[in-house]
Amino acid sequence: MSCRSLVSMAVGYSFRVRLAPLVHRLPIQRPTTMYGVTKVSGELLCDYYASRFGVDTRGLRLPGLISHVAPPGGGTTDYAVDIFHQALRYKHYTCFLGPSTRLDMMYMPDAIRAMIELMVVDATRLRHRNAYNVAAMSFTPSELAERIRWHIPEFTIDYCVDPVRQAIADSWPCSFDDTAAREDWGWSARFDLQAMTADMFAQLREKLKAPKGELIRRWRGCDADAKTERDTRVEAQGAGASRQAQGHGQHH
Repeated sequence: MSCRSLVSMAVGYSFRVRLAPLVHRLPIQRPTTMYGVTKVSGELLCDYYASRFGVDTRGLRLPGLISHVAPPGGGTTDYAVDIFHQALRYKHYTCFLGPSTRLDMMYMPDAIRAMIELMVVDATRLRHRNAYNVAAMSFTPSELAERIRWHIPEFTIDYCVDPVRQAIADSWPCSFDDTAAREDWGWSARFDLQAMTADMFAQLREKLKAPKGELIRRWRGCDADAKTERDTRVEAQGAGASRQAQGHGQHH
């Protein structure tokens, strides 16, 4: 394999105006955040190093990612992860995006496979260097909730829109055209909304069978030992500051 560099990028940056509902491989790119500016810079550097120095650069634009491993972190697309946890625990979810907010999403196994497939494909098949769009599914919070009810009929959802995250979502496209990836290296997603939802519940229900302490570690990303370590460190820092203050008092 001759691939010397892979730049993997998520399409998660805000624009001044909303892009067209379907974004092709070469849209106008004028992001307004440092997060977005650095991503576009990385794509352009792929082009530069490929043409100037012959580096075999390969890049992906990934949609919002859904994972049963990583806990939700509060990002704009993370509602599509948190909703599964809340559905299992409380059979209810309050969404911070409006019910009709449509965004492109992808299940993590497909995202990992896309990276690997692009890394191993023969370079002669690749027409582009700075980034390939890859797509899998596009849905709204209300559509996801409806699919969840296939598994938990009593599940309910309401909406308390966060204007900041809603504005970010409104600046993103509804879906991406991944024709180039399909044509150049045979990309095809395996998980649609139905398959992703079924697997998320299967995986998360398996975690529910774990001991309570293990479940907390898996869902919250931290454990009691880590908390104890942090508390001990804070206490030690407080004791050190106290001793230092006493020392200064004796000195004066």
